[in-house]
Amino acid sequence: MKVLLVNGSPHKNGCTNRALEEVARTLAEQGVEAEIFWIGAKPIGGCVACGGCNKLGRCVFDDQVNEFRQLAAHADGFVFGAPVHYAHAAGSLLGFMDRLFYANGRAGQPNVFAHKPAAAVLSARRAGTTASFDDINKFFTISQMPVVSSRYWNNVHGTTAEEVEQDKEGLATMRMLARNMAWMLRCIEAGRAAGIEPPAMDPDMGSRTSFARWAERRATSTLNWMDVAPNWADVAPQRLDATSKRAGAAPNRVDVASNRVGTVSRQACAALDQK
Repeated sequence: MKVLLVNGSPHKNGCTNRALEEVARTLAEQGVEAEIFWIGAKPIGGCVACGGCNKLGRCVFDDQVNEFRQLAAHADGFVFGAPVHYAHAAGSLLGFMDRLFYANGRAGQPNVFAHKPAAAVLSARRAGTTASFDDINKFFTISQMPVVSSRYWNNVHGTTAEEVEQDKEGLATMRMLARNMAWMLRCIEAGRAAGIEPPAMDPDMGSRTSFARWAERRATSTLNWMDVAPNWADVAPQRLDATSKRAGAAPNRVDVASNRVGTVSRQACAALDQK
């Protein structure tokens, strides 16, 4: 079994790498091969929606994205790591993942991600880790990838790798993540050995529902309500009459209330006389 860990930081040996090293070391202790893939320091652009991957079977920009996808075909699990920039995951990693996952979904077989467990790891000086955590996890949940968790959200804190060393809880979170990843991989392997195959794709998943179509249906529905509106106008006078009758009954209720007050007063006076 093998897990690929992606270092999405422009710093090859920074905080993110230190967190991934802790995961990789613990995976090795669990008998799982681990390899860290650095996306590099150069900016990586996102998908330009050209549709070229449909024809070429890969992204038209032949860089780290296509290189990693070839490696991913032989991996059993993934960990994507990134630093936090302005309360979101680093732009280069998000651009990398945009093109990687879109090309994988459009380039045809093999689907290198479906039914393979994955996890996100973040590093930050202070805040923004949970928002960035959500950034990365969305790629997994749209790709039929089981998400591996830890005992806490998968993040470490520090501005240097040396500072991350002081984040004992963060590093413990990385080790727990690795153990859970190894456990899930063994469960999947055992299931496969027992003849349990991944679920088949639902036939309706190939059809795409456009929000514009829903808007058209809602407009039609609104017209139907407009047809019903005159009937409601006819009912309105009847409701007004009923309201008037209730208003007419109000004075009677006031009289009854006055009688009750008078009775209570007489009872109070009688009680005083007895004393």
